[in-house]
Amino acid sequence: RYMIDYKNKPPHVQQGARDRIYWFFSLDYPARRQYSENVATNIHYEQMAFHWPNWAKLFFNNKGVVAHATDVCHEYPPTDPTVWNW
Repeated sequence: RYMIDYKNKPPHVQQGARDRIYWFFSLDYPARRQYSENVATNIHYEQMAFHWPNWAKLFFNNKGVVAHATDVCHEYPPTDPTVWNW
């Protein structure tokens, strides 16, 4: 459902989300956890959430979406845009 919502956003928001997630995946584990904590506890922390509100949900989803994704994110090719094509 997040990717459907992503596809409904304007191209500049989609590009911003891609740039931001590449940045996120470039962080080490403690920095990713801190970023997730900041997003979950401070509504003004992440500007991407104002353009795409579901962005923030990825970081505090009660199903642990990001917790599971961070376990395998090192396997995602960082410059392969096909992961965004759904």
